[in-house]
Amino acid sequence: MKITVSNNFSFITATIIFFLICSTITGPAISIATQELQIFRIMVLLTLLLSIRLWWKNSIHFSLNTVYFGFFIYFDFIWTSFVALFSNTLEINNFINSFMLILLILILIVVSSYKPITFIRLVYLASLTMFCVMIGVASWEIITGKHLATSAINHDPYYLQNVPTTFFTNQNDFMAVMDLILLLVFNYHKIFKLKKRFIEFLLFSLIIILCIITGSRTNIAISIITICLFWLNKRNFLQFFTGLICFYFLIILVDTSYLENFLSKYNFDYQMIIDSIQFFGGDESSKVRVNLYLDAIQSISNNYGLGEGLNNSSLYFNQLNDSKLEGIINPHNYLLEILINSGLFLFTIYLCIIMKIVLELVKNKKSSLAFSIFFYFFILISSSSSLYIFYHYVFLITILTFQSISKSFDHKITDVSPQKVLS
Repeated sequence: MKITVSNNFSFITATIIFFLICSTITGPAISIATQELQIFRIMVLLTLLLSIRLWWKNSIHFSLNTVYFGFFIYFDFIWTSFVALFSNTLEINNFINSFMLILLILILIVVSSYKPITFIRLVYLASLTMFCVMIGVASWEIITGKHLATSAINHDPYYLQNVPTTFFTNQNDFMAVMDLILLLVFNYHKIFKLKKRFIEFLLFSLIIILCIITGSRTNIAISIITICLFWLNKRNFLQFFTGLICFYFLIILVDTSYLENFLSKYNFDYQMIIDSIQFFGGDESSKVRVNLYLDAIQSISNNYGLGEGLNNSSLYFNQLNDSKLEGIINPHNYLLEILINSGLFLFTIYLCIIMKIVLELVKNKKSSLAFSIFFYFFILISSSSSLYIFYHYVFLITILTFQSISKSFDHKITDVSPQKVLS
């Protein structure tokens, strides 16, 4: 791949940003507790220094939504940190992790504001690169049954050893990142008017296969809705979505014993099919999630709406010791995670910011980006904790950067191939 060098954005800077984005998937760049590939941590500091240099030499103008996002980041990670300092529960490791995360987000915001087109293409290339890497690692795990030391599958029974987790703790975190990449690629092709249906179909097919292998029902739903959203027109999509909802409730209401008897004649795995259809069925995991959500809302009264502090949602559930949670201490919902950590006040501000962004997207006829933000929160329901998948910050910043590109500027783009990343 040939990359031209710009006067204001050098090849070295672009390379560092590229590896920084990749490292948000592997994790070590901003996780002080991770021992593998520690060299990536240097990328954060180097990129910070280079970004400051770019800031000093060039006037950087932030878009309105970038200011909103930066405002939230400041309060969510800085202000709540000082609140937590007054308690005895704050771990220095959590503080360092979040400080590194602040640096990463600020760096990406600076780069995206300074040169949005370059930033978007770097994210696109890095995402596709890491998608291929994760497919390779997942294939190795499926075939050999071996996993990295960070995988929780290592402690599961032998018959679950072939479930892939790649760089993540569990399969749900892994599939959440894969779905975010799928959404980002579709938005990239749509906004830049690229007809790369083969790449979209390949990504979609691989993700569906992995969803079935991992049993991640939420991500199956997201993948199917995403592909329909981008491939069907509005009328057909509305009809399809209505039919899907009706079919879902039909499966729930009708006595499924007839379906079980029918499928058993053809040696189908009935339970797997039912689990795949009833994405939000009444199984044990769904009941645990409901109890998690109820306990999360209860945190408002426990901390007077000020939040439990930096990265303390897991500690909150652990101290609550609710037997209905069956030992699970991760919130499994990004919004409720913010509610527990940051409190009701900042949670409300964050919701208002997101709603304003979504309304502006709809007003500017960028419905695909508005849907992407909605799916963004839906995808993070499948993850045990957003703190384990740092890539979702890259995704959200990229979506906001997509929005900042005016229509007139979009039409002037004649060559958006990866070979012109820095031209």
